[in-house]
Parts: sequence; structure tokens; C-alpha cells
Amino acid sequence: MDHPRTLPHGPLRLVGDGVYVVTGEMHIAPLVRIPRNMVVIADEGELTLVNAVRLSDAGEAELARLGTVRHLVKLGAFHDRDDPYYVERFAPRFWAVPGASHREPLTADGDLMEDAPRLPIPRMRVVRFSVRRPEAALFVPRLGGLLVTCDCLHTLGTMGGYSRAARAGLWMLGFRRAPVVVPPTWLRAVTDDRAALARDFARALELPFDNLIAGHGEPLLGGAKEAARAAVERTFGELPSETSEPANT
Repeated sequence: MDHPRTLPHGPLRLVGDGVYVVTGEMHIAPLVRIPRNMVVIADEGELTLVNAVRLSDAGEAELARLGTVRHLVKLGAFHDRDDPYYVERFAPRFWAVPGASHREPLTADGDLMEDAPRLPIPRMRVVRFSVRRPEAALFVPRLGGLLVTCDCLHTLGTMGGYSRAARAGLWMLGFRRAPVVVPPTWLRAVTDDRAALARDFARALELPFDNLIAGHGEPLLGGAKEAARAAVERTFGELPSETSEPANT
């Protein structure tokens, strides 16, 4: 089947401890260019890809040197452009939040659930968000604790990769530059129940992470939990003092 073409992207960058990130471009409109990130996690010769970004031939050769693609993880409803390509090209197990819709002809064969008996990476955890467009965050026990998100959190400390027109557009849409933000456009699109979503974020903030790689923005290495908490409290106010049990281990 035909797939969307490969868009410009950078190299696979080693963040550390078998975790890589590649940043590609996404063209929203003429002159409006934003970055989007794919995370690659290597584990004993097998690769888990999170937030798919299609690579060039040279990029795929680089990926092949890291291992075999075994798992593809879709965290958010709005990041599915390149999922069909990866499923056709590599035949990985395709993981998604139950209830998520997918591009034809995909169906998920792995459920991102907080009580899932097995997930792609040992000791990985999932936090699902109470939203009408299914989304989850992943905790990966690498680098002293890593949180991987899609659209629920962005890292906007540097605004690297955003064109001038994109930066102006974000400002008009209510974004403000900060190390971490809860995107106002995502918030408006996915929920009317802010209290329930605040509780979900509170559970995510119980996880022992110090680093964050979001679907958009530069990786935030060090101090990510404090920055994420500040972003959530700017959006929702003081977080609930009582939350449910942490996500699965």
C-alpha cells in the first residue's frame, strides 16, 4: 500500500542506556514547521519504537544496526501518520491504548493498560489518561527514570525545531514558553473533565522519573519531574493530595 512520504529528520541520537531519539519535521501549513520525536529503546537486540516517525533509507540502515524492530507503541491519537508503514515494513507487535482508532488497515495486538501482565520493556509502566481521544504516558526504568509522552506534555524550553511562523502560531493558541507545558490545544480537544485528568497527571507524577522525552520538543534530561509538576499545576492548580495506586510494574 502507499504510505506518506518520508519527511526531513535528524540522526538517531543516543540519550543513554539504550535509549535513542530521532527528531523529524512535521509541516502543518506553509511556513509552519514543528518537530516531532520518535523514541527508540534497545533491549537485548530488540527495538521498541514509540511515536513513529518514518526514516529515510539511511536512517533505517542506522536503525537496523541497533537491532530488530519488535514493538511499535502508539501513545496518542494524533500521532499515527507513520504507523501503517512500520507495521508493513517490520511486522512488529503494535501496542496502543484500548479504544484508540487507527489508520486502515491497522488493529492493535497489544494493549497499553496499567495492569497489563506484559509490556514491551521489562519494568515499563503505563499511565492512561481519562480523555476522549485515548492517550497514555510510559515510564521506562532507564537513565534514572524516563517518562515518554505524546501530546499530553510538550517540552518548550528551547523551541528548537519550530519555525518562526509556528512559534507565532503557538503563542496565539495559548502556548507559553516553559521547560514543560500541558498543551492548551490538546486539552481543549480531549476533555471536558479537568478534575479527572488532573488526577491522571498526579498519578504520572508519582512515577520515579527525572527525564522526559515528549512527542514535541527537545528531550529534558534532569529535573523533568519538577518541571512537569509545575506545568500541571499551572494548568490545573494544586494537585489532589490522594491518588490511586501507582501504575503496573
